[in-house]
Amino acid sequence: MVSSGSKLSHISTQSKRESVKVVAQSAEETKVEPIEPIIAAQTVEEAIESKPQQEEEVVIDHFQEYQHVYKIIMIGSSFTGKTSLIHRFVTDSFNTSYMTTVGVDLKSVTLAIQDTLARVNIWDTTGQEKFKSLTKAYFRNCHGAVAVFDLTKRDTFYSLESSIKEFRMNCPLEAQDNIVLVGNKLDLQDQRQIFTDEAHDMCRRLNLCGYFETSANSNINVDMFFYTVALGAFHIEQQIKTEQKLHQDNFFTKINTPAEGTAKQQSGAKSKSNVIVLDKPKGKKKGKQSGCKC
Repeated sequence: MVSSGSKLSHISTQSKRESVKVVAQSAEETKVEPIEPIIAAQTVEEAIESKPQQEEEVVIDHFQEYQHVYKIIMIGSSFTGKTSLIHRFVTDSFNTSYMTTVGVDLKSVTLAIQDTLARVNIWDTTGQEKFKSLTKAYFRNCHGAVAVFDLTKRDTFYSLESSIKEFRMNCPLEAQDNIVLVGNKLDLQDQRQIFTDEAHDMCRRLNLCGYFETSANSNINVDMFFYTVALGAFHIEQQIKTEQKLHQDNFFTKINTPAEGTAKQQSGAKSKSNVIVLDKPKGKKKGKQSGCKC
């Protein structure tokens, strides 16, 4: 769950300076009625600032160090619009000509999360079968995934389940549940083959963290799902740091002796009041992961 104090902004590069822009998209600004429930969409809206009347700009040092670097993978069949979604998010543009992604491609964007800078590297993988062995190698060390299908092509929806399972077999454990499901090409409503309840069912069965219906062409809901997976990576990172600190606190146990002791103890060459005992770390039970609330 994202805390209500979380802030997430989009940063666009301009020469040697960068302007931080709040690009929160409210339900009223979208061109379609919100899908109920869109998992994590409300959470993201609460986490990012409301869009001001005039664009808010904050100048920051272009060479400032990033506090976080996240690797996000796009998975799904060819012709689903993965590349177009990335271009819409990173450059706010849409290319009508189609070019198949060969192997993998990389685009980067900078986000401001809770007053820190995060570099989000978005890896665009091909859906072609002959490159499967190559793309699997890129699943390592990632922080989340965007699973995309075409709302107008049923076969892209059916094949996505195996792609998600393959991703989970090769990605780090903490990234396995930071996956959003995206049904693209919402602007082609008259050709639609996959309906919302079917996608919600997959979301529940596979324990995905959110479902969004999008259009790269019409710029519908594109920012929202990228923000969701980026915030997911951020909070997973914070959770890991908290668990590591708790583990460390359990490992080192400080033992204090009583204030009063015998004369022999008081005259001893060494006091035991500051003895550090390396204790066996206590095993931690994993909490039950929250599933998709579709």
